[in-house]
Parts: sequence; C-alpha cells; structure tokens
Amino acid sequence: MIRKIHLIGAAALLLAGSSVSAQVRTERYNAASMPDNSIVYMLPTTRLYAVATIEEVEEIPGEFALYAKRYLGVDDAVLKPGHTYRIKEVRLGSYGVPDETKRYSVRFRRNNSATYMTLTPDGILAGINKNVESVAELPTSRRGTPDKEHSFRSLTSMPPDFIQATSVAKKAEIAAQEIYRLRDSRTAIISGESDQPFPDGEAMKVAIGGLDAAEQSLTERFLGKRVVTEHRYVALDLDPTKEGDQVAFRFSEIEGGLSSDDLRGAPVYLRIKVTDAMAPLDDREWSKKERALSKGVVYAVPGQISAQLLYEHNTLTERLFPVAQLGSLEVLDPVLFTTKGTLTAVTLDPTTGGLISVEAIQ
Repeated sequence: MIRKIHLIGAAALLLAGSSVSAQVRTERYNAASMPDNSIVYMLPTTRLYAVATIEEVEEIPGEFALYAKRYLGVDDAVLKPGHTYRIKEVRLGSYGVPDETKRYSVRFRRNNSATYMTLTPDGILAGINKNVESVAELPTSRRGTPDKEHSFRSLTSMPPDFIQATSVAKKAEIAAQEIYRLRDSRTAIISGESDQPFPDGEAMKVAIGGLDAAEQSLTERFLGKRVVTEHRYVALDLDPTKEGDQVAFRFSEIEGGLSSDDLRGAPVYLRIKVTDAMAPLDDREWSKKERALSKGVVYAVPGQISAQLLYEHNTLTERLFPVAQLGSLEVLDPVLFTTKGTLTAVTLDPTTGGLISVEAIQ
C-alpha cells in the first residue's frame, strides 16, 4: 500500500516552491486524480520560534517641566528626552517543516476507503478522508504604531499675559493659573453653579469636553509625554533537539529586538532539555522497522522537550513541546481503511506528524 521514495513524485511537484510561512491553506488530493492512484506526502521536522512583545517608550519633556513640582505638585514629570525598549512578554511556539528524508507515496487500491488526503502547501500530511481547512500561520516581526501623537496639542484661548510673557518661568506661572481656572469651570458646570445655562445634557458634555482638552494641552507641557509603541520581534528556526543553551535572539534597551548574531544586544537564551526520546535504532532494527512501515500510512510518535527562554538569568517563559525528530515512526493499521461499511477519518499534526484523532465518520 505504501512505499518510501527518494525521488520527487507528481504530487510533490505540485507543491514545490511553497513556503510554510507564506501560505497557510491546505490542499486536498483525490487518489483518482493522481498518477497510478498514488499520492506523495512528507512528515515534518519540528522547529521552534520565539515571539517577543517589545515596548518602545519615548519620553518628551514639556517646556514647563522644571516647574511641574512647584505649580502642580507633580514629582514624576519628564525632565529630559529619553528613548528605551523593554521586553513586555515572550512566548514560544513550534511549527513543522517538511523532512525530505521522510517522503512517502501512498497507492490507493479499489478496496481501500481512503480516497483523499489533505496536505499543507509544503506537502506535509494533515488528514486522510478529512478536510483540514488550514494550518496555523507563523507570526512575523512587525513595527507598531505609537499610542499617541509625539507633538504637543496646540494652546487655544490663552490670556494676553501668557502671550506677552517674556520668560519661561512667567509663562509657566500663567499656564498653571489657567489650569486651575479650567478645573474650577468644569466643577461649576458639573455642580450646576455655572453662570452659563446649557439647553441639554449633550451641550453640557460638549462644554466639559472642551475644558478637558484645553487642560490637557496645558498639563502635558508640565508633565511631558511618554509615547509607547508596541513592536513584535520573531526569531524562527530554533533547534529543539540541541540540549543546553543557544542564543534565540538578542535584546537591547537602545535598539530593541536583534538577531542572534547582532552583538549590540544581550543574549536571550533558549534552554532545551530532552525529557522523552526514542533510542536510536541499529541497522538491523531499522531494516525491520522499514519493512513494517511499508504496510500502511506512516505517521510519527513524537518525543518531548522542555524549553525555556532566559534573559539575564531570569526565566521569561517555559513550555513542553512534542518534537517529531525525537520520536519514532509508526504505521496506521490498514484495517482502518479496508473494513467494509466503515469510513475512517484521520487528522494529523503538521508540526509533529503525530496523530490528533482517528474517528469513524460512517
């Protein structure tokens, strides 16, 4: 029913050139439409990726920053320009890439109820008699957009004394007086003590909104602005079988996320510990295994690792992952697809090649 091949077959040619990161839709292949009723598929090699959410904080002092404590009683005003990055959170994930050494062809016979297979764009088996619509898309690095404008709001309706003032100190004093006047006006409106009548609640809301905006434009000139931008940095193709520490990516408070070979940043380490792995087979055992694999559809029983990300001796995240290349190869029992009156659907994990489900659908 099944044989391992080393040459690219017809189905594989249809999939050549696809990229695991560029395409996520799977493709269904019917046995009747393929040469000799055969379909070629591959099992995956598992790789890891790291995703870091990085915050960029730009600090912009206002023109009255030195007077924030005196006039507003504020201790944490921005006093000088600053530009820093920090790691907000990180996570680890896994994905599968096709393993050219585990390429198989399946020939469907007349008495076989397995009539079609679902493959990823790279040719990894995802299902038998099962429509697997898509596979998870790999994350990509991206630059975010600031959560607010870098420029200060324009000042409106300032008293003549502010415009005529010739020193920053005098302007700060008048600006602080204007802030308190705006607050008093808002309180008067809310309490109903305002001399100005409002025809309805909407008109009152508009008036209060205008006061809030005017106060904000003045207050930020004392407090300054902290503009936060969230970025995503992704490190791909991390080896889950390399025990010990490897540099996943680097991080700099000045530059943000950097590649593993960019020495401007400090290393973020990926620490791997294999927790479950199949012992290697000798030649005799492998020969016996290959004969068994020729009798059906081959799938993987993955091993397992513990993976940690560490930065400056602190653990950022930790997860267990099943890994295809640390496990064993097994074969689906042919009886699943030869029992009369029964239609069996199989779903596989394109990341590990392992079974997700085996179910009778008829």
